[in-house]
Amino acid sequence: MRILLTLITVFIFANHLFAQPTTDFTAAPLEICVGENVQFTDLSTSSSAITSWTWDFGDGSTSSNQNPSHTYTNSGLFTVILTAVNANGASPEVKINYITVNPLPNPSFTPSVIGGCSLPSVVSINNVLPNSGVTYLWDFGNGTTSTSGTPANITYNSEGVYSITLTVTNTTTGCVNTVVETINIFDYTTDFSIPSVTGCVGSPVNFVDASSPGTDSWNWNFGNGSSSIDQNPFNIYTAVGTYTVTLTTTNSVNGCTDTHSETIEIFQAPTPSFTFNPNSGCAPLDVTFTNTSSGIGTFNWSYGDGGSFSGENPPPYPYTSNGVYSVTLTQTDVNGCSSATTQSNIINVSSIIAEFEPDIDKGCETLNVNFTDLSSSPNASDPITSWLWDFGNGTTFNGQTPPTQAFTEGVYDVSLTVTTNAGCSQTEVKVDTIAVGIIPNADFSWTPPQDCAKSNFTFTNLTTVPVPTNFGDFTYAWDFGDGGTSSVENPGYQYPLDTGNFDVQLIVNFRGCPDTVTYQDAVYVIAPIASFGVLSIHCNPTLPLDVTFSDQAIIGEITDNAEMKWNWGDGTSTTVTPPGLYANNPGQVTHTYNNLGSYNIKQVVHNYTTGCSDSITRTIHLSSIEAMFQVSNDSVCVNDQVTFTNNGTNSTHGITNSKYNIDNDTIINNANINYIYDTPGTSTITFTVTNVFGCQDSQVFTDLEVLALPEANILASDIAGCSPLTVTYTNNSVNQSGVPISTFDWTFEDGSTQTTTNLNQTTDYTFTDTGTFITQLLVTDEFGCVSSIDTAAIELTKPTALFDVAAVVCSDQEFTAVNNSLDFTSSEWFINNTPESTDSNLITSINHLSSPNDLSFADSITLVVTDANGCIDSIKQEIIVSTPNAEFDFVFSGANINDQGSFVCPPVFTDLTDLSGSYGNITNWNWDFSDGKTSTLQSPNNTYVFAGTYSGTLVITDEYGCSDSIVYVDYLTIGGPSGDLEWALNNQCEQEYTFTPSNLQGVTDILWVMGNGDTISSIDAFNYAYTGAGSYVPTATIMNDDNCNITYILDTIKVTITPLNPYFEINPMSMNWGEPATITDFSTGGYGGIVNWFWEIEGGESFNNNGEAYDYLFNTTGDITVQLTVTDSAGCKDTFEVVVNVIDNLTIPNILTPNGDGINDVFRLIDNVYKDYKVIILNRWGNLVSESFIIEGNYLWDGLNRNGKECTEGVYFYKIDGNQRNGEPRTEHGFVHLVRQ
Repeated sequence: MRILLTLITVFIFANHLFAQPTTDFTAAPLEICVGENVQFTDLSTSSSAITSWTWDFGDGSTSSNQNPSHTYTNSGLFTVILTAVNANGASPEVKINYITVNPLPNPSFTPSVIGGCSLPSVVSINNVLPNSGVTYLWDFGNGTTSTSGTPANITYNSEGVYSITLTVTNTTTGCVNTVVETINIFDYTTDFSIPSVTGCVGSPVNFVDASSPGTDSWNWNFGNGSSSIDQNPFNIYTAVGTYTVTLTTTNSVNGCTDTHSETIEIFQAPTPSFTFNPNSGCAPLDVTFTNTSSGIGTFNWSYGDGGSFSGENPPPYPYTSNGVYSVTLTQTDVNGCSSATTQSNIINVSSIIAEFEPDIDKGCETLNVNFTDLSSSPNASDPITSWLWDFGNGTTFNGQTPPTQAFTEGVYDVSLTVTTNAGCSQTEVKVDTIAVGIIPNADFSWTPPQDCAKSNFTFTNLTTVPVPTNFGDFTYAWDFGDGGTSSVENPGYQYPLDTGNFDVQLIVNFRGCPDTVTYQDAVYVIAPIASFGVLSIHCNPTLPLDVTFSDQAIIGEITDNAEMKWNWGDGTSTTVTPPGLYANNPGQVTHTYNNLGSYNIKQVVHNYTTGCSDSITRTIHLSSIEAMFQVSNDSVCVNDQVTFTNNGTNSTHGITNSKYNIDNDTIINNANINYIYDTPGTSTITFTVTNVFGCQDSQVFTDLEVLALPEANILASDIAGCSPLTVTYTNNSVNQSGVPISTFDWTFEDGSTQTTTNLNQTTDYTFTDTGTFITQLLVTDEFGCVSSIDTAAIELTKPTALFDVAAVVCSDQEFTAVNNSLDFTSSEWFINNTPESTDSNLITSINHLSSPNDLSFADSITLVVTDANGCIDSIKQEIIVSTPNAEFDFVFSGANINDQGSFVCPPVFTDLTDLSGSYGNITNWNWDFSDGKTSTLQSPNNTYVFAGTYSGTLVITDEYGCSDSIVYVDYLTIGGPSGDLEWALNNQCEQEYTFTPSNLQGVTDILWVMGNGDTISSIDAFNYAYTGAGSYVPTATIMNDDNCNITYILDTIKVTITPLNPYFEINPMSMNWGEPATITDFSTGGYGGIVNWFWEIEGGESFNNNGEAYDYLFNTTGDITVQLTVTDSAGCKDTFEVVVNVIDNLTIPNILTPNGDGINDVFRLIDNVYKDYKVIILNRWGNLVSESFIIEGNYLWDGLNRNGKECTEGVYFYKIDGNQRNGEPRTEHGFVHLVRQ
């Protein structure tokens, strides 16, 4: 049941009723947007002059102008009341919801950047509201615009302040509103990269700064207590977990500071493990590896022989080569952490060694050979157990030690196959290992029989053997009689050493079977032979140098006419002839050389008697070399470089090597070197040079002093503390070489430095930041030797207390102070120095009583934070607690006042004045007049047009969201009749309504105006039916005995005549019994749509469905009525019916051709009329061929007898007994022709 009580008009009936004005008005436009004006025009008439017009615009505003205009500042439907007054009284005209004020769109959006420090700066627009029903116009302040509700990102290429303007227009009302957001763009960004978002315990993680150029300060927090001020640091995480890495950078030039955080997850590295079997054997050896690792991931196997496999469970791996192998399993888990396990020398693959040797492998037939087994197995647990010999002479032997084997002439391959107990086998085949020959017939020839010394004598092998031979069967051993030999078959030879007759011998060996032939005085060698001896190299000689030559020439007979000539290589020569030639032979010859250099000496001997000549040339070298080098400094610091330079070394011949021997320990082959001494002391350097003839010279440098470095050592007064902290450093540095220390250079974490010169002077430094700081000391002695750096670390912590809270909060209203502190572990909050909370954020309220004189109070909030080391920081902020005070005044006026001053009949006019106060500017006034009307004006007016008692409520809100309220209860009472008037739907199908008055007070009559021209006077409830469709606004005017009449407009009644139209079709309308029919519903109409379909089939069957088409089998024959009743959501019903014809015509085929072509392969019913049935088949002699009882379907017979065999062609009798689907029995019989094709 719905009740809507809406005031339409108030008529004041008095004795002079007809003398009051007839009030009416119009307005334009009737629909506007917030902030627009409406022009109101008075249309009132009166028999006497209208003295005043009082307008109530429905929003708390009034006017006394006859034709006012009014601006609506709030949206809604506004009831406008005009009260016209003449000398006879007041007459109000009330128009309910007369003015429609559409709200302005409330556009809002969030730019992704409010203040940026990077160029180009890309700004996205987020959270655009409203998101539907409006059009958009954007101005981004950089010359670009858009009309999209989700505009694309905007790029700002220049620094500056930009205003982004959004104008939205409601597509239905046309109302427009604009919002502006301002952004500041600078050229700065902070960023860094991590190679991976995951890491592993114990492995370094590198962080690479990617901030804008110009960054000069980096502050890293790695999330595990570690920090750094390096630009590109690394950090090692020692525990698993998720860490937030934060980088704060600053460009001190433009003041931009930015912070960027990334999350990295650290995982434990896996622990791969595996087992294997077997661990040893001969190749090929298949080894099975079993992965016993925990966890999932990827697995990579390295088998130690170059083979590998990727996968968790590898197949057996074949080792094909001998060796000892180490196997590595590398596991990489799903987090990218990797670890490897190597089991060293676990797989031993070794083939057995098949080896043997004969005691003799060549000789004359018959050759007896003994063979010795030399085979071995590398595994003592798998010894050789089988030996199989094949000697190539037609005999074999199975055993380790074979008997002596006899071989006749020929070449034999011998093999030995050995096998171990485990089945490992190896074969050694020695090809042509036994060669057996017969004694050959050795012989040779030569030419010429005599010749000068060093002439070529040719020897030709003439050996023969009566059996086939192969290349390599023969070996030759020549002896030419002067100590010279040869092993080639047909050699040539020159006699270089002596003259006279020489015996020549040839030994021919055929497969180890030899024969020898020798010819006495086979050749004669004729003199002379030139020969002499001399020392060929003279290093650093003293000039002139006498060089002695030892004459060793063979001239010939003393009577021979001969001559010897010496060419000394320096442009001079000497000739010796008999008799001096023979007198001085052999003997020595001396020649003097005045210059260094190389000389070719040639001796030429002519024997004119024999007609032979000979010569020989030898070279001598007179070589000089001198070593010279320079040292860059005769004193040097440890770890400093000294240079040794080849300075002026000279040689008559090329230098092949230069080397430095440093302290008889280090030898460096080079002419110029840089050398660094790593230990202090005195050093001796020897520089040695060698030329191409091995001549050497050395230079020695002694007393090179290597000075020890001074040692820097510092001691800090503190190694940890709270920042800021002043640390005192004590200098404990010492010198190591006796050289005094001259300077002490201190470097602190911020890059600042100090230099001191007094060892006993302490150094103070004040640290103002937090983190781990390294102080460095470098000392330098008077020689310039610099120490290594000594460091002292100190870890300083200090929390930073920070919190955000509104500057103004509201009394007795919960607010939050957000803790933004850094590097803290605990918090404590104080309000006005009184402990309040130890939570991270403070959520509380402060209560103060408001009064007109006390609109605000000052309070303080203090936050104290403590870190893990007990370091403390605090911050205090003052806030204002706003205590608004709501107050207002009111004045009533009206035309119907009795002698006691009471209002006996509406209307009553109310003027309200706001007297409220607050610390902040009051921004909202919300009035409730308790008559269904409200206002948001500061000091509104209201017209009461109902009898009753009313209260006035004001709620104020200031700019900080602080509120207060005040209620004046029952501040107005208006006399007159009252009651509740309502209607309710009684029967929607008939469009009948019940009108009921209730709670009547002082009512003597009610006039009902039905909205369609009908009127009814009744103080009791009644029913009324509307006969036509439409919207009807019924009114009820209640009256009392004092002629105070009040008219109510009831809720609008909307009458929609929506008849039901049931309709369906059946296809086909006529069918054989057993054939399905499709029933399709086409019903329409109804209140709220059809909700039920009820079907009745003549013969008793009925059912419900959802109106979808379906197939139906009728159980009876003849004309059958099908009826549909549809029901709508209001319960209204209607019926439609159709008659169909079902023909009782059962068709049974008369031919059966079971040949598999898909046509008449089975004897079956065409129509599905039986519920169950029995069929028998008889042949022409009346014998039972087939019998079947079938529950449901149309199958009869497939042409097979009861044994499953094919029946012959012919005519068969059938009989069908069964129950039809309607339950009635039915029998059919006839003949069927069985045809086989």
